[in-house]
Amino acid sequence: MVRDGRAIVHSIISRKVPVVGFNWKKPDECLKAWNRMIEKMYSDCKRLGPSVCLPVRYETLILQPEKELQQIMTFLNEPWSGNLLKHEEFIGSEVQLHPLEFSTSQVKNALNDKALNHWKGCFAPEILSRMDDLAPMLKQLGYNTSTETPFYADLKRL
Repeated sequence: MVRDGRAIVHSIISRKVPVVGFNWKKPDECLKAWNRMIEKMYSDCKRLGPSVCLPVRYETLILQPEKELQQIMTFLNEPWSGNLLKHEEFIGSEVQLHPLEFSTSQVKNALNDKALNHWKGCFAPEILSRMDDLAPMLKQLGYNTSTETPFYADLKRL
């Protein structure tokens, strides 16, 4: 899963998710840590090849869930089910979530695009001006670093 690093760092900091290498008090260091991790993950995925690793954009999954989920199911060689689009209806009955997992509270909800831009206004202007140096993978992955309001619908498949 690939997601805008600015959104990931904002989520980690605001929810105080414990992640090795991320200091909640230093967003610039968090962005660098995200960059190192995604660079390794993405290069590993490319090295493994498209028959083993399918990069999935979080933003595309949220904005075009049916299309993206169908591609994921095809990749996994699993049958398509419309139930995937209403996963929240199966939480607790057919799907069990671990109460200590940090994303459990969000997974219980229907897909929504509210979280896509929650990071807006989270970073100081000084950090925004250095974004390309702190997290060069953002641009490599196709994210627009010149604005706090990127248009995620324009993202190309990885």
